[in-house]
Order: sequence, then C-alpha cells, then structure tokens
Amino acid sequence: DSIQGSPQLKAEVKDLVLGIFKKYETEAAAKGYPNDWALAYVSYVGLNSHVYNGVTEKPIIPFEQNVGLRDVVAEYATDNGIFNNLTDRQKQELYELYVMTAGLTYHFYEKALRENDTEELKQSKLSAAQNLKLVGIKP
Repeated sequence: DSIQGSPQLKAEVKDLVLGIFKKYETEAAAKGYPNDWALAYVSYVGLNSHVYNGVTEKPIIPFEQNVGLRDVVAEYATDNGIFNNLTDRQKQELYELYVMTAGLTYHFYEKALRENDTEELKQSKLSAAQNLKLVGIKP
C-alpha cells in the first residue's frame, strides 16, 4: 500500500514481493529453518554485502555461504535477550522486512547487471549500503 504509482505498478510490486517470499520461504523450509529470524538476518546482511561489493556470482538464497553464521546470530540473540521486549507480531514484521528488503535490493541489482544499467547498479549499491547501515554495519 505504501507504493506510489498506478494500480498496475502496485500489482507488479506485490507480485514481485510475493515471489521473493515464496522462493525464500520454500528454500528456508527445505533447509530446516522456516520463519527463522537469524537466517533472515544473515541473508539480509549477506545479500546486501553481495550487492554493495559488486559480486556477480549468484548467491545461495537464503544466504548461507557461511552456514555457521546463522547459528552464531541465533545464539547471540537468545543469550542477550534481543527479543525479550518484542511481541510475536513485531518479530514477524522484522523477519519479513529483512526478507523483503534484501530480496528487492538483490532483484534490482540482478536486473541492472542483466541490462548493463550503470545508473541502476549505482542505485543498488547505495541502497545496499543504506540497508547495511540500518543494522549497524558500515560498508
């Protein structure tokens, strides 16, 4: 609903986001991590780093090039009570935000690579840098 534009544009974005979620959640469930916040976070950081650094080889999604990192993140979140003051709904929204934002950033980066669109590549890199800063990572 927050997308500005025509009904057709809104429908296209909705289909894109739903496709990202379906692909991500299918793969996460197949790996034994359905609705897993830690994997979503690692995927968010990994995909945004991938875009920011201009890596052109296709990543594994959910991002698990470093499988142990998901476990470290999950353990840290549990040990430090990161979610103690969050409702289940807030946790779900955070999970969805990570999946959607990383997926969209990567989608537009991949599209820019295919189309050799240097301006869109630059915008993708800026988006990835901003996304990383949102979670306290300075690219």
